[in-house]
Amino acid sequence: MALNNAGTVDVKAGVFELDGGGTSSGTFNIASGSMLALGGNAYSITSTGTINKSGTLASLPGSVITNFGGFYNETGGDIVIGGGTFNVDAPLTTSALHLSTGTLGGSSRVTLAAGGSAILGNGNLKVSTFNVDTGATVAIANDTNTFFQPVTFNNAGTVLLTGVGLRTASGTTTFNNLPGAQFILQNTPTWDSCCSGGAVIFNNQAGATLTKMGAGTSSLTFAGSFNNSGPLDVISGHLTSRRRRASGGRWARAATVAGAAPLEDAARGVRQGAVRGAERRAAGNVDRSLV
Repeated sequence: MALNNAGTVDVKAGVFELDGGGTSSGTFNIASGSMLALGGNAYSITSTGTINKSGTLASLPGSVITNFGGFYNETGGDIVIGGGTFNVDAPLTTSALHLSTGTLGGSSRVTLAAGGSAILGNGNLKVSTFNVDTGATVAIANDTNTFFQPVTFNNAGTVLLTGVGLRTASGTTTFNNLPGAQFILQNTPTWDSCCSGGAVIFNNQAGATLTKMGAGTSSLTFAGSFNNSGPLDVISGHLTSRRRRASGGRWARAATVAGAAPLEDAARGVRQGAVRGAERRAAGNVDRSLV
């Protein structure tokens, strides 16, 4: 049965599951410890709709499409996307997000608030803009390749990639690692463009750090460009990429490569450009195609 809400729905305890679809121009209040679960048929929160949440907002497994275009107020709880497609078409800020499967999409922006945490598992990230505030942490821990295709990803906190890898298979994703931020590659993840012509512009800005840690090789093999003006720390293992900086293949003068042992001097890297103004130290190895 569809639920068309123009008034107020109070979810005070337990789970309120909507499988019949519908539209809400009214208000959902989700109390602490309770859950509003959207599944089955498509559900839309219109531009006048509101979600006030201190419990859990969930998208259930299946092919359900949820379109959020209203107002979102969070005082606690989390957002759990366990299937289907959850489209964010109006600004949404949360402190707790779990994308286990399904897709987080939409034409607007999702912001992970300062001090918040997000776990990106085997779900696909395709929302227009994803912001990570200072002090927030995103863990990408997938066991199968997932599509990572936001138009813009702004990281002012910490992003830890420990999973199998990411694919940007269509469009262009701009990843801005902002001053003070950390992007950490652990063990052997790969970020590629897969098979459909996608591209990534990765900007490691001055004061931001890209770190490789753990055994094995981490690979940034996407089409596009890697633009580095901040420290690149190779603590252990090997970091490789087939892309050099768009501005000519040299480190920015502010850049550092931190560690303890000399870098390998791959012939490919020498052809593309020498390291300038950077500390030439690394405990692991850096494929100079990154520069």
